[in-house]
Amino acid sequence: MAIDWVHAGIYYAMADAGQRGQADAGIVALFSLARMLTFADGLVIGIAAVAISLLAMLSGTLPWPLVWLGFVMGGFPLVETPIQLAINHSAGGVTGPIDVLISLVWVGAVALVLLIKPIWGVRPGLRCRLLRQSERHRPHRD
Repeated sequence: MAIDWVHAGIYYAMADAGQRGQADAGIVALFSLARMLTFADGLVIGIAAVAISLLAMLSGTLPWPLVWLGFVMGGFPLVETPIQLAINHSAGGVTGPIDVLISLVWVGAVALVLLIKPIWGVRPGLRCRLLRQSERHRPHRD
């Protein structure tokens, strides 16, 4: 969110400088910074998706396929720019829409599952299952 706020602030600064007729090296630097920030916010969203997926895996909140899709969605921004640079030597291209599509599918599916989940009931998460297994294999002392 902070990256988007800075991004919007840069655009306001460019508009203000444009109204004053100050086209100098500072404006060129702002344009370059704004273009690079366009590609930087996906990484932060990916980190959040990995954290949510990890917590959902440990608590059993989401089905396993959605957890793994969250890991893929979170990891994709790490490899997105190198793949795009290898394809056409530019930071923009086909990988951006793929990232957006994966993100929309994951967010929509998670929202749907969380809306329907109270009807299903709660299943124990990975942590609870591991604790139960360790208790079964522990010798009883009387």
